[in-house]
Amino acid sequence: MREESTDESERRRPRLWRLIVAAILLVLAVVALRAAVRYSSHSYASAVVDESTPPTDLATAVADTDAPTVSAAPVSAPTSVAPSPTSAPPQLLNLSKPSAGPAPTKSTKAAATTTAAKAPTRAFTPITVQAEASTLTGGAAEVVCGTCQAGARVRYIGRVDIHATVPVSGTRTITFVYESDGTRSFAVSINGGAPITTLWVTGVDWTVPQSVAVTTTLPAGSVDIGFYPGASNAPDLDAVTIS
Repeated sequence: MREESTDESERRRPRLWRLIVAAILLVLAVVALRAAVRYSSHSYASAVVDESTPPTDLATAVADTDAPTVSAAPVSAPTSVAPSPTSAPPQLLNLSKPSAGPAPTKSTKAAATTTAAKAPTRAFTPITVQAEASTLTGGAAEVVCGTCQAGARVRYIGRVDIHATVPVSGTRTITFVYESDGTRSFAVSINGGAPITTLWVTGVDWTVPQSVAVTTTLPAGSVDIGFYPGASNAPDLDAVTIS
């Protein structure tokens, strides 16, 4: 009986140790599990806090990037510079009216009056009048002329009065275009006055125009130039030009 009890006790001892070891392992497992749970909870809370609140350095960097930095230049106080006793005084801008110059003398006034009294020179445009378009008297008659300026001339001249309007008085040149076969003579008068000249002319044929000029003073306005025989019969007259 006693041997059976002893064998039974020997068999129970290993089971007891196994239970003790299992219990210790279980306690260690529970402790480790609780530690793991606590660590997980703490890590999750830290992660939530980190996500909701950005790091101070990152926020500062973002703020520095978004907002440009404006550096204000230091304002220096104006420095007063004392004028040097040897320096020349500054030149002031003269805003006064310019000097009118010396008063005109009597000679200056006289010269100004003389200059103002001179009329401006006007260019004179030559005036040409056809003989057949003038006043014909004393047997003068128009004939056809193929070599004449307007296709006609005046022959058998007793008197031809050429009418023209001169815009400006002055010394003018009167040019007579004529035709003659041999030597002829004619006289010239202005506005019905005495002859101013008598000219001798010559020609080679009644179809070859020739010209001769007279210089005289003509008044402004209407002018009548008389053309008539001089010391002999007058040549045929084609045209008269005043220049």
